[in-house]
Amino acid sequence: MSLSGKNQIILGNKKGNIEIFDLETGSLFFSKPKAHTGPIWAIDVIKNIFQVVSGGADGMLKIWDYELNEIRISKYLHIRDQILGLKIFFAKNLIAINSLTSKLLLFLFDTLQFSFSLQGHTLPIMSIDIHSDLSLIATGSADSFLKIWDLKNKQLQKSLKYHTSAITAVAFQKSTGNIFSGSRCGKICFWSKNNYKLLTELKNYHLGPIWTLKISSNEKFLASGSKDKKLIIWKIKEKNSEKNFFKFQNFKENKHESIKFSNEKSRDQKKCEFFDIFESFFFENVFVKKKEKKI
Repeated sequence: MSLSGKNQIILGNKKGNIEIFDLETGSLFFSKPKAHTGPIWAIDVIKNIFQVVSGGADGMLKIWDYELNEIRISKYLHIRDQILGLKIFFAKNLIAINSLTSKLLLFLFDTLQFSFSLQGHTLPIMSIDIHSDLSLIATGSADSFLKIWDLKNKQLQKSLKYHTSAITAVAFQKSTGNIFSGSRCGKICFWSKNNYKLLTELKNYHLGPIWTLKISSNEKFLASGSKDKKLIIWKIKEKNSEKNFFKFQNFKENKHESIKFSNEKSRDQKKCEFFDIFESFFFENVFVKKKEKKI
């Protein structure tokens, strides 16, 4: 999923549909059925030129023009394997794609021609992220290695082996370049960019694979989402130790697959209000399609 505006969010689902929701009301106001044949595993938005990029299990990379609450296909590329994730480096005219192969594939954004690949993993790459200065790429793989790549020289800069299971999420901290990694066993690691040493690890908080890691715009908070249906908000303090990661809130879905909220407004919970759009999405609204009444 990816935010396309202040009040909109674009989702790709397992049915292959691309859907646009209103964040304030939680209502669906546009849907593109069968945008892909099979699940959509990755989707992103280029806000300044109003384009949507999606990749799915059908091995199709598609670029859509987004205008007047509609999307229309602009160009597409077919690769052999399922597309598991993608990252757009618009300033460098590149799209990075991770698929069921162990390679990271990079294509030119304007023509979708193959540019180069980064090879070093032995199993599929599960997650990728890029540093804010567009110089480094981090990849996490099913081989349990976290690798840092020099984008300019197209070479491997560092290979880190600490996780004991597949790395399913990675994220750069913008100002410091420090790196978060999350694994299938539910552990989160925090790495220093300067010497690539492990600063701290957070374990036994999630009981399933970490599917996503997101850092807030002011870089003081980290959100981790897992298959265990928990969303945990962490406050990142100046000193990097586990004691300096404060767990704000732990939300768990109930039996009816809806988010359960706490009625109490604690001081710590109120501090999460800085999340702006993310607060509306994670804590307030549940997006549910209205079922058509059968006659």
